[in-house]
Amino acid sequence: MILEPGTGFTFDPPGVAGSGFNIFWDGNRLTGSDATRFAEPAEAARSGDVGVAPGEGYVLNVIAPRVGTVLHVRVPGVSGLGAYTIWVPPGQDLGNEPGPLIFDWKPAVLAPAESDSLPEAFEEISFVNRIFEGGTDVAATNAAVTIAILLLLLAGASVFNEALEENVRGLGVQGVALPGPFDSARRVLASIWHAIAGFWAAIIPGATFLDRALGPAALLLGTGFIYSLLEPGFGANEQSFTLFVGLVVSQGVLVLFYEGGKAWLYRRNLRVDAGLRLFPACIIIALVSVLISRMAGFQPGFVIGFVAAAIIVGKPDFSEDERGRAWALIAAAMLGVSVLAWIAAIPLHELYKANPNVWTGLPEAVAISIFVVCLEGLLF
Repeated sequence: MILEPGTGFTFDPPGVAGSGFNIFWDGNRLTGSDATRFAEPAEAARSGDVGVAPGEGYVLNVIAPRVGTVLHVRVPGVSGLGAYTIWVPPGQDLGNEPGPLIFDWKPAVLAPAESDSLPEAFEEISFVNRIFEGGTDVAATNAAVTIAILLLLLAGASVFNEALEENVRGLGVQGVALPGPFDSARRVLASIWHAIAGFWAAIIPGATFLDRALGPAALLLGTGFIYSLLEPGFGANEQSFTLFVGLVVSQGVLVLFYEGGKAWLYRRNLRVDAGLRLFPACIIIALVSVLISRMAGFQPGFVIGFVAAAIIVGKPDFSEDERGRAWALIAAAMLGVSVLAWIAAIPLHELYKANPNVWTGLPEAVAISIFVVCLEGLLF
């Protein structure tokens, strides 16, 4: 088949076309129309070397063909997307000057897509080594926007917390009478809360090490399972398993190092008795968060809630400056853990790519989850 510059080609029915074509040749490049996309070219000196077409990776809309290569293309067809293989034989000049394109083609034989053990929630997370892929200008713009958003979030959270502490907690308000329907809803929620608290007391009766370990484990497993429901394809599959394990481990790291670190600093630097308190209500918070995300049709992502928090036992005897310095230390340490997990995800991703399966995907899933969850825990 020969395509002159300025002409197009359709695969079904096959032939040169001036309009309604699938691919267009301008003398130097092939351009796909509508949803037509090319995969990366592969070397093929002979027509028998074309091999099978990849099952995925069709992301290029424009491509400059080279002699002795094979191009795989997917085009919109009557029954979905059709795949075709284009072979560009040697012996033609595809230099800088526009000229005709000589090629052969046939319906492609698609290779089965590689199984992906990583969930959709990880697809939009870029690795640190990809920051400059779009150029220094793009990287600088993204960094400036990110810093500005972080500063706004931190400033807004600080103002909100300060206003809440000064104007609400100091009022000593014990309760507010609600209208009938709202009061009924409150009573229902209160009864649910008492049922959960009673169940919690029943399954964790004592104060032994096993009792103290059972509570956090139950909350981590429960909230990890509920937040995993945000994955559109959640079920008995590898993606759901890696997401669940990643969420459970990352929330455990957040509770242990951030909240546990605050309790340790309270005791060490501020000289007050402090510890961790579990919040069984996190189960309800998780259910409501997932329900809202599902109803609103949000894209899959990470949604987390607190499982435990550091509390001060007794009357605090320290200044706000001392507490602020203690918080700054643990926040800096937690930020370091998050960034280290982000960096560690790079070699772990290469490990997964070399042999993609659920067990090589788990370390990457855990590292990415720690990065995102710990960062969200610091900001929110």
